[in-house]
Amino acid sequence: MQHVQTEVIAHFTALLAAGPVLSLMQLRQPLPPPASLHAPIFASQVLAFAERVLLRGKGPANTALAESLRLLQNNLLFSNRALAANLAALVQRNQRLAVFGVSETVLASLGALAPRHARVLLVESGVRETGFEAFAARLRADGRISEGTACQGSDIVLVGAEAVFRNGVLTRPGSLQLAAGCRYLGRQFLVAAETTKFSDRFFGGEAQIFAELGAANRDDFGGAAGLHYDFVGLDLVTLLVTERGNLSAEEAQGAISKLFVVQ
Repeated sequence: MQHVQTEVIAHFTALLAAGPVLSLMQLRQPLPPPASLHAPIFASQVLAFAERVLLRGKGPANTALAESLRLLQNNLLFSNRALAANLAALVQRNQRLAVFGVSETVLASLGALAPRHARVLLVESGVRETGFEAFAARLRADGRISEGTACQGSDIVLVGAEAVFRNGVLTRPGSLQLAAGCRYLGRQFLVAAETTKFSDRFFGGEAQIFAELGAANRDDFGGAAGLHYDFVGLDLVTLLVTERGNLSAEEAQGAISKLFVVQ
């Protein structure tokens, strides 16, 4: 895990040093990952990697880069606050919420839920993602037994997204089983995603999503379970919770179409 992080940091240090000052619009597009890294890396993750570059003193910590990061941090802070408020509006008092994985966006959302006295079941990755990997493996090994237990004890299941496409979201392994369980049990499956994660393309095009995750694993909903990510079809997503509002699948598709020009 550590050598992968070091490689990614070095890779993005070079990209940041060679490219123009980052902007939120640039973050809407995926950047090429290191050649030896099999897991796709999306541009929405640049901020975290760039912060590590500055904190560890690796690479050119120049004034322009530091200022770019400051602006991005401020924008993401305001986005997270707005997103958290939109999530809180969906949760009724004393409802049970299962949260798969922690991010700054999810933490901001949980803070906004405190006045609702929502009961939260939090599944986090643990040290070096060992707990996260074990949970995903357990979901797949036990099938509907595990996903049913996770979903049936909750009114709402919340996951974060790495990227949002016109036909689905890319999120953590294990999410596809949770989404299917929510559909089967009539629970809400919410995906939290800033609109900076909306994208019109995957590396090599959207068709490559199923090649990356394994076409044989594609299910009837257009989803696919993968080693690094799950691809969850929008048919399984109740709502996308964003800083601009809570979007249905159709509304999310429309928003992406407005943001990008189809080539």
